[in-house]
Amino acid sequence: MKQPPRGEPRGLVRLLLLACLLLLATPALAVDLKPADFQRWTPAIRPQGIDARFQPVRFGASLWLGQEIALHGYLHIPAAEGKRKAVIYHGGCSGWYDVGPQYQADQIGWLTAQGYAVLHLDSFGSRGWRSALCSAITIDPTYVMALQAGRDAYLALEYLRTRPEIDADNIAFMGYSQGGGIGFYLGLDFMKPAAYPQRFKAIVALKPGCPHLYRGAITTDLLAIYGGKDTSSSGPANCGHYQAAAGVDYRMVVLEGVYNSWLSLGMPTQAHLTSLPGQPASYSRFDAKARDATRERVLAWLAEKLR
Repeated sequence: MKQPPRGEPRGLVRLLLLACLLLLATPALAVDLKPADFQRWTPAIRPQGIDARFQPVRFGASLWLGQEIALHGYLHIPAAEGKRKAVIYHGGCSGWYDVGPQYQADQIGWLTAQGYAVLHLDSFGSRGWRSALCSAITIDPTYVMALQAGRDAYLALEYLRTRPEIDADNIAFMGYSQGGGIGFYLGLDFMKPAAYPQRFKAIVALKPGCPHLYRGAITTDLLAIYGGKDTSSSGPANCGHYQAAAGVDYRMVVLEGVYNSWLSLGMPTQAHLTSLPGQPASYSRFDAKARDATRERVLAWLAEKLR
């Protein structure tokens, strides 16, 4: 029996079915976040000791439950003169408001200190989720949120290109965990709205939950970094099947001996409950040495691609 072409249309049908299930679950998950909520968490999200302008922003008109919603995020602009190269950053499924602020502020502060403007995109809070989806439902959020978070990322790209402080031709996307999975969707050019002709100059996917419901060729330069001892859905065993289109630079880096969540500042050693079938138990823990090695590779990648 003839098999359908890779990436068509079976993966799309499964994604749409998952999206429908999520929409049914949404009333139980949604939280009405007020401006005071964002003000409350600003000190935790804002990196300290960095010479940069910090600005909450609202932009775009994405979609949720059939309605348009304004996206929001935090823009960090280094104090240096001239137009800044920029990174749009999307964190993991833990979101910003409960367990995410510490490690996300650590990442954003580091990027800003290197001279990059950073737009910290919050797809979850824009839709009323405080803690996002890690433990809220059993559907893998990487598949479902990619239907909208990819659009969010393009809206953020479109917004940053209008800012006079930003070098519009040198904007990258960086995602961590679930955000790394979104990075793969962007790299695969999957569900890219026709209205957005611009592409990201480069993508960084850190311990990404790979979108294995969809198969296709990577069309944007992409650096993916994994922990060698990560046996979860964010590990290298789950993500090794992608190939790059002709002329595209796709690099897969595995940090040997490193567990899940090595970038999560302050994360203690603990069991990670999403090990893949047939794999040994996965663990999460912060690893300062692995974080520094990751940052060295990311900086080299951005310096090579954003120029």
